[in-house]
Amino acid sequence: MLRLLVANAHIPGATGSGPGLHVSARFRGVPRSTRVVPEEHSPTWNETLAWPLGARPLRPTASLSLRLRHWGLPASRGDLGAATVSLDQLVANPKLPLSLSQVPLLDPNGQPTGSTITLHCSYVPHGKAGSATVPVQRWVPPPTVSPVPPMHPPRKPPAGSKEEFQVRVRIIEGHQLQGNNIKPVVTVSIGQHRFRTRIRVGNNPYYNEVFCQSFHQAPEQLLMEPIRIQVLDSKAIRSKAIIGIFQVRTRLGNGASPPRSRFSSHPFAIPTAGRRHRLPRTG
Repeated sequence: MLRLLVANAHIPGATGSGPGLHVSARFRGVPRSTRVVPEEHSPTWNETLAWPLGARPLRPTASLSLRLRHWGLPASRGDLGAATVSLDQLVANPKLPLSLSQVPLLDPNGQPTGSTITLHCSYVPHGKAGSATVPVQRWVPPPTVSPVPPMHPPRKPPAGSKEEFQVRVRIIEGHQLQGNNIKPVVTVSIGQHRFRTRIRVGNNPYYNEVFCQSFHQAPEQLLMEPIRIQVLDSKAIRSKAIIGIFQVRTRLGNGASPPRSRFSSHPFAIPTAGRRHRLPRTG
């Protein structure tokens, strides 16, 4: 598991107005994005983005790309700078997190924009913190081969003890979203962690994107973590961008039989109106 904590940024030319700011990150071609915060000189996120690595460990040549952007604007107008972070130090010493303060952001010509970003990276090699499958489950260690069967069955963890879990949400598609010439984007909040799909065009967008978040919590705590799905029109101003909102709770399973929840054409509510729409299918 590769984790990126986006702490804050410094933007000397911030105007205090506009569509808001977010940080997009990409690793091995998989994008992640923070939530959108108001534009100011020192915007703060303190938000963790995660990439499950599976059986593919980090390589010494691995890197992470970051981009500070205005929400919803084209790249030519919305970019405030980019940076590429080498992860070779994490490969050399996975136990030592990589902390980078005030990393300079560069324009497309490689020149400093004056803006900086502060972040922290951590790496948990495969098998060190357990693996999991869709969508929420306890980690079960691989079986061991022994010539003598155990005399007692394995005991369950004590009630209230912390365990490794992973939540996965797949956004498949949307149906009959209301609006003209809309460009819908779906945000998925898993507890305090937020993810965002690519921007699509039209009233029946297709995404098929998966978002994952790991937790080290007691099962009772995990059951309290909400999964909040929000559909926005990326073209609209912030006050009119919400197309619909839907919220569910997590369920627990085990490695042999993980729970699956599928919501197909589920209606959701719009806070500003009494109309009902159809939720993007999730699985």
